[in-house]
Amino acid sequence: MVLPFTADVGIYETLLPNIDGFLLSGGQDIDPVRYGEDIIYGKAEELTPDREEVEYLIISFTHRYDVPVLGICREGDADDQCLLRRHAISRC
Repeated sequence: MVLPFTADVGIYETLLPNIDGFLLSGGQDIDPVRYGEDIIYGKAEELTPDREEVEYLIISFTHRYDVPVLGICREGDADDQCLLRRHAISRC
């Protein structure tokens, strides 16, 4: 199932409990502000804040309910991106 991007959190609250596991695909950079860094000039237009919010919601859900998740590193410095996902999971 491909989850829609929407500001209506109620849709996710309805869908997520019915899913047995998640795959977070690769893509554009995660906003470096999320992990305490500055935005690199010229990269801001490549950020996807709506996607980040949905992924953070999914990561929070998977951690809270012990649901499996596989996150593929996103573009840019792959080490930072992978660390962010691990950090997000540990903070949930």
